[in-house]
Amino acid sequence: WYYDDENIDRRAGGFNIRFRSPEEYKIADCGDYKQFQKKSLPKEQEKVWFIEKRGYRTIVYCNGKQVLDITASHETCDDSVVSWYEYWGREAVYFRLVSEEGEPDNSFKFYYIAGWNKVKVGEAIPHNLEKSPLEIMALDDLERLQDDNNYKKNIRVQFKDSKLAYAGGIHIIFFESTIQVEIKSCRSGTFNVTLPPDHELFTSKRRAVRTRITKISGYNPRIILHLDNEEVTKFKNISLDNSDCLKVWRKDVRKVTFLADDTASDSYRSYQLACGSTTESSPVYGDYNWPETKPTGVVKQPCQYSNKNEASKYCLDTGIYRDTDFTDCPSAAEEELKSIDDQMENLTVTNQEDISDELNKVTNESGNKMSSEDVKTSSKNHRKLSSRNF
Repeated sequence: WYYDDENIDRRAGGFNIRFRSPEEYKIADCGDYKQFQKKSLPKEQEKVWFIEKRGYRTIVYCNGKQVLDITASHETCDDSVVSWYEYWGREAVYFRLVSEEGEPDNSFKFYYIAGWNKVKVGEAIPHNLEKSPLEIMALDDLERLQDDNNYKKNIRVQFKDSKLAYAGGIHIIFFESTIQVEIKSCRSGTFNVTLPPDHELFTSKRRAVRTRITKISGYNPRIILHLDNEEVTKFKNISLDNSDCLKVWRKDVRKVTFLADDTASDSYRSYQLACGSTTESSPVYGDYNWPETKPTGVVKQPCQYSNKNEASKYCLDTGIYRDTDFTDCPSAAEEELKSIDDQMENLTVTNQEDISDELNKVTNESGNKMSSEDVKTSSKNHRKLSSRNF
């Protein structure tokens, strides 16, 4: 399920897959289950699904092959689901994996957020730590957690310069209520972070922890460590003080290696300190060019179909733009629909057929240019024309 707030009180649509023979899908809050097109799904038993939501549109890939491209609309949604536009018109900012009964869904081995790369142990991975922090998704090995009493979730990464010379490393161990951090090659680089036992990092629900390593370059380099966006180095002043330590950490890091005894690092990515410039083409609201923006910054541009109003785009602290806010912007079809809406004020038996034809034409030819408010208006007018109540 998708939701438009962190309290998961209001759904914003969703996508279901029913694993039977053949597999079926459902656009949640829009219709019932349907079969994928015949022979469209790969034959491999293990399948990796990529689900992309773009407003009302859902695109699905299976093992790299596109298997579905569908848009929630009054044509694709069942007639019995009259409020589909209320759900799909909301911005999806959170999601949950649930079963048909609404309980947590454990049928998936893993899920990944776009942009993460799978860890390959022992491989020298290109990464410029001087410019971009390294973010690691740490997961519990649940099987080992059950079978091995000595198992501890730990992260072990090693840094190298452009010539593959050693440039430092970090070792993080997650104990029951303590995190031990070791800044390698530094005399005072080992310290413990003690948090309350009920802290969310140590509860049973926290099977995944986002770990961010930031290096502040210079003659006296610094290391900053975040766990799930909480800075833990503030509990301890890390001093890169001895000569051997400084000699190592002054090198420019260009490669990252995950060591063989790392039991937690599952995937990684370069942490974006700014939302990059991007172009956006919306059939509903027009074309926009968004500039590079700092995290938590908001960019505004005049609406394409009305210079009096503005569209806005928010840059998350993860360096990713949220979906554009077009709340104040008219759609490409709004002017045509407004003209029909005005005619509906004077609806009579005489002009009913002409207005109905005009509405059908706009709906068929400009359906992909309509906003959720346009859909509500056109649906209301369709019902009024069908009822013949004047």
